[in-house]
Amino acid sequence: MKLFLRYPYFILFILLSNILLGQEKEIYIQAQNTLWSEFVVKTESEYSVRFFYNQDSIPNIEIAVDKDSVNLWQLLNESFANKGIKISYDAKGNYFLFRNTLISSDINHIFANILEEEEVDEVEYVEPDDNYLKTYQNYIADNVVIGKVENRNGNKKVLIKGYVLNESDNSTIPQARLRIHESNTFITTNQDGYYEIIIKPGIYTLSVNSFGMHEKTYKLTVHSRGRLDIPLKTKSFLLEEAVVSANRNHNVRSTAMGFEKITAQAIKELPVVLGEPDIVKVALLLPGVQSVGELSSGFNVRGSPADQNMFYINNLPLYNSSHLYGLYTTFNADAIEAFEFYKGNIPVEFGGHLSSVFDIKAKKGDENNISIRGGIGPFASRILVEGPIGRDSISSFLISYRSTYSDWILKKIDDVDLQNSSASFYDGLINCTFGITTKDNIDVLLYGSNDESDLAFGIKNNYSNLGGTVKWTHIFGKKLVSELDIIKSRYYYNSETNEIEYLGTKNSFELNHNEVKLKFKYNFNNYQKFKFGLNAKLYNINYGDLLPLNESSSIKPIEFESEKAFTGSIFLSDNWDITDRLSIEGGIRATYYSYLGPKTVFKYEDNLPIELENIIDTSFFSKNEVITDNVSYDFRISGKYEISYNLSAKVSYNTLHQYIYMLSNTVAVSPTNKWKLSDSHLDPMRGQQFSLGLYKNFFQDKIEASAEVYYKLIENQVEYKDGADFLTNQFPETAVIQGDIKSYGLELMLRKKIGKLNGWINYTYSKAEVTVLNTETGEMNNQGNPYAANYDRPHAANLTLNYKLSKRVSFSTNVVYSTGRPITYPSSIYYHQGVQIIGVSDRNAYRLPDYFRTDLSIKIEGNLKKHKLAHSSFSIGIYNLTARKNVYSMAFQNEDGKIKAYKISILGTIIPSINFNLKFGNYED
Repeated sequence: MKLFLRYPYFILFILLSNILLGQEKEIYIQAQNTLWSEFVVKTESEYSVRFFYNQDSIPNIEIAVDKDSVNLWQLLNESFANKGIKISYDAKGNYFLFRNTLISSDINHIFANILEEEEVDEVEYVEPDDNYLKTYQNYIADNVVIGKVENRNGNKKVLIKGYVLNESDNSTIPQARLRIHESNTFITTNQDGYYEIIIKPGIYTLSVNSFGMHEKTYKLTVHSRGRLDIPLKTKSFLLEEAVVSANRNHNVRSTAMGFEKITAQAIKELPVVLGEPDIVKVALLLPGVQSVGELSSGFNVRGSPADQNMFYINNLPLYNSSHLYGLYTTFNADAIEAFEFYKGNIPVEFGGHLSSVFDIKAKKGDENNISIRGGIGPFASRILVEGPIGRDSISSFLISYRSTYSDWILKKIDDVDLQNSSASFYDGLINCTFGITTKDNIDVLLYGSNDESDLAFGIKNNYSNLGGTVKWTHIFGKKLVSELDIIKSRYYYNSETNEIEYLGTKNSFELNHNEVKLKFKYNFNNYQKFKFGLNAKLYNINYGDLLPLNESSSIKPIEFESEKAFTGSIFLSDNWDITDRLSIEGGIRATYYSYLGPKTVFKYEDNLPIELENIIDTSFFSKNEVITDNVSYDFRISGKYEISYNLSAKVSYNTLHQYIYMLSNTVAVSPTNKWKLSDSHLDPMRGQQFSLGLYKNFFQDKIEASAEVYYKLIENQVEYKDGADFLTNQFPETAVIQGDIKSYGLELMLRKKIGKLNGWINYTYSKAEVTVLNTETGEMNNQGNPYAANYDRPHAANLTLNYKLSKRVSFSTNVVYSTGRPITYPSSIYYHQGVQIIGVSDRNAYRLPDYFRTDLSIKIEGNLKKHKLAHSSFSIGIYNLTARKNVYSMAFQNEDGKIKAYKISILGTIIPSINFNLKFGNYED
């Protein structure tokens, strides 16, 4: 409308141009079925046409041509007939789409020039009140000069390069699209957001866009080579619409299966216990992920034990991911950009764990301004500071710290033991990014966490993670990028028990992980991408010594030998789009594993159980001497076929090996569980997984649906023997036995990503059976018969909803249901010579009651006025809204010759919480 008012004589120009220029040459579009956004790119590249429209007002509808060819003008009018969109075009091949406004059936080149000036250089949107932040912002094309006039070498082409960045957090944007309008040239950024343009000196119009971002336009004056980093603003409506995000159509068009990418925004909006955002609690709402109970630090993915999952934060492995025995996880959500969760075809660059990978990306600091934010909750507080390093640089820092003050609430509980107990934790992260040159970038991450607890009934624990990574990224060109990571991680705990004074003990454990990893990403062309590289790991495990706690303890000291192992791997993968519909991704990972001295190794009698009485020989190995070694090959292959644009079928097959596992005889993961390396007695675990899935999008990709089935077989799974004690056992091989796990399942998920109401609902049917039978030695569990795994829960369903009532108020809820986990019950009482003997059922023959929980939270933003000193928000949460006493376990007690059962609930009531968040600066900044 502004155009009409400013140029009332434009109709005269239109009439004149119709006479002088005549009608546009007709264009016919061939048969196809694509979304509008892709139709624009394809049509502009194939024909001499350009489309002008406001991306936020034009729906991303499906453009369908079911005939041999259709006139472009006819196709556009038919496609947008019921959308309130009017189509206009001029004789130069420019098409203009306006909502509810028809400009003309033919617009001349003079109007086109006017429209370029008005619509590209300056677009204005009317807002109710300029004092408040706008959903859409005014955009004025920036005038940018590249290079210096004195460096100009005639018309010789020059190189312009740089990164496309997310302005909010300076993260790079892969697959962003750049367009040089004058030559109608398109460039796409690589996976690291990097681009290169080779162009002659001159004046050009450059537009840059990416899904979910506002388009940006530059007027470029190019003299000589130079660098231009391009920041894009996130469309603000995405904050209220997209809670679980991936690339658009990722579920349909990629080869990935069993994959989720969850943003920090999604993590923060979901209700969790005690109001603290938690990535693991979010993961437990996804299909195929289960926990053995509330406040358990471990979780199980597709029928696998908890030690087969691995957490990485910027490639730093963390061997303990929980605070306060599972009450919190060790990741501050404020410092996390997003995390990628793999449970199906795990990428070939990851190896060493059979079940799943959490690949967490830490946020990068703001390169432009210093900002501070934080939050206060009932148990913990957090703070984050970020900003640039130096002036006019592309270097930044981010520092986050979180700590608890939970002791005050323990004093309020009517339990003397808890009142006299204490528990606390902290975690911190430093992430620095240094732009060394235009092709070199160095990222440094330092991470630490610590827990201390002193329980009045005689248990005192201290456990911690400490580590760091240095990553050097080098860009050889648009096609080849290398990443070199130097990694060091340490997990440590110290435990003291004094429940019975004369049995008081203390013990420590330390796991050191040192690694070097070199990875290359090579984009051969638009259809084929390679990844290849190598890595080397060195494990050092110190089991400490079991010592008496004090002089009154009668415990005799026990010495434990340390362990050491080396693994070296090479890997290669190829992602190939064979046709527009068919894609495959294949890879191989070869690993050499060696178990090293110093070590004392026992030889046991063949065909007899591995017990101390069956030792027949002893060998001593010196430092770094190879005790046993192994070469393994892991294969990864997956394929995708697009049945239609929004429907695809996928298949994948993986094999993996694992050389380190956790020694545990409890159903829940404890921070004081010990890790053990594969040795001459315990073979590496080997896993195979086959998956098949269908993926469908509805209503212009607003709703995603998926169905996956899987079958998984794990060999050499380590299971504890009945009555095993890992605390005092110097020879772990005598306390465990290896068997097999067979698991299979169906996962259904329906997810709505866009709109005021969004979220997902999923259902999982799964089975996990363990068989432990060594026919050579006669060792077995459960008489050699299959039994349900401790975490086997056949039926599970999750509902997660978010409703954005307004810009300031939103509601979230979770509804969680699952079958109760298996348990072994006492089933009979025997008497032998007057002595009562309790008989038990087959292992895991019974089940606990089903689990059900509902959570609710409300988030209230402060006012959205601009130019504020600080922005605040509140989140109020209710965990376990129905106060259901979900059973965690059962305790059995012999009372007067009768066995009585008692149900144990961890959180059997409503848990309310409130969090206050404060950020210096505006809401959007």
